[in-house]
Amino acid sequence: MRVFGRVWVALAIALGAAAGVVAQYLRQMVGPVGVLGGSTALWITLGYVLAWRAVHGRAWLQGWLRATAVMAAYLMAWVITYHTVFAVREQVGFASAWYEARPWLVVLAPAAALLGLIATGSSKRGPLGEVCLALPVAWSLPEAAAALDLGLLCFAIVCVPTIAVALVPLCAERPRGLSRVTVLATVVLGAVAVYYGLRYTAGW
Repeated sequence: MRVFGRVWVALAIALGAAAGVVAQYLRQMVGPVGVLGGSTALWITLGYVLAWRAVHGRAWLQGWLRATAVMAAYLMAWVITYHTVFAVREQVGFASAWYEARPWLVVLAPAAALLGLIATGSSKRGPLGEVCLALPVAWSLPEAAAALDLGLLCFAIVCVPTIAVALVPLCAERPRGLSRVTVLATVVLGAVAVYYGLRYTAGW
């Protein structure tokens, strides 16, 4: 358990649970705040930032194992609390909430492994590290762009906190000298890929 970082896993559970509760309460509000609560990029990126901080400076394998454990704990807590609050507040029963949560739980393990790999790579030098740093910004842009269709206020409320969280590791690692070309290319190509992926799967 030591390699996984018990303290970091406990923090991930606490943060994930808090994020799930806050996200569901926000989602049930009318207007732009509800859009923010129902989004995914912000809440996933919060877990990524925690995983990045947990493994900063560690070797690839040890870092990836710890980051994966942190991401898995965070995502599990987020999904469970989000749908539990939904069941309680909407009075729909836990069976309905479980039905809504199942797709998330199915992809939780591979998503945690992939996000853990990105979090580990974000503290490494070289082009790969720069790509990993830029990816959170890339996966945040499609939802921000979609919010723009709902008005400037909605765009601001969704975009500002989401991009701000995504930029935390990027800004923290800046002293090592990032390649603007690599970062910009990753953000643009990644955002396009995520946008069309969401459009294909969610009918955007």
